[in-house]
Amino acid sequence: MPDGQVLLAFQSGTEPGHPHMSERFGHEIGLDYCWRTPEQITTLRAGAGLEPVATVVPCRPRPRRHSA
Repeated sequence: MPDGQVLLAFQSGTEPGHPHMSERFGHEIGLDYCWRTPEQITTLRAGAGLEPVATVVPCRPRPRRHSA
């Protein structure tokens, strides 16, 4: 859609590899994580021609909780 907007939210990280989750809340799932840094997302966004309207950065990091 020309002149439309997109809301992009992501969890950042630099962990190596692609952690996989096969169960969540008692349900079988297939979920792979691909961690990206804010700088990588900025590069990818710019490459897609998306211009930022606003940027929100958390004031303090939260501990990661995931199982591989």
